Amino acid sequence: MIILTDIDGVCANFVQAFTENAYNRTGIEVDKVIHYDIFNHYPPRTHDELNYMVASPGFCYNIPVLDGAVEGIRALQQLGEVYAVTSPWKSDTWMVERQEWVIKHLNIPANNIIHTHAKHLIRGDILIEDRIENLSSWHKAWPQGTPILLNQSYNAHMDTPAGILRAYSWENILSTLRVTIAKQMRGPSDFKC
Repeated sequence: MIILTDIDGVCANFVQAFTENAYNRTGIEVDKVIHYDIFNHYPPRTHDELNYMVASPGFCYNIPVLDGAVEGIRALQQLGEVYAVTSPWKSDTWMVERQEWVIKHLNIPANNIIHTHAKHLIRGDILIEDRIENLSSWHKAWPQGTPILLNQSYNAHMDTPAGILRAYSWENILSTLRVTIAKQMRGPSDFKC
């Protein structure tokens, strides 16, 4: 089984790193991020500075791990081969730092780290993601796959499209996968909840 996982918003707490660093630079405090495009929470006059902040050496490497992600990835590695599929920031250091971060925190080997914005091109049995648009395009390309949306403040108000499963924590991701795998192994007519 091939399990694909996004990093930011699934394993890495990009929102926390961004809002804390942005506050230190701009004095603007954002209590709750409700837009996927985090820049929508800041005035346009700050966007260049905030882009520079994210692209700066050390930013990506120092993003904190989301609660439950380390244990969750370990559990996924018992179920199949795990690949990190992550969208790179426009930065000279982002991809190197992201690879080091993934290896250090998640113990995913370098050969299993894919940097791309075109996640729909990557075949897998499961994709865990925080962006509905990425899951929808991936599921359209790979309809036999299982797309799982990790609930975050910026996607909580959005409807979950048909065929996409919503999870509310890493523990919930793992229980959802166990049920899905059991259902696939038994076949639709034999499965009972």
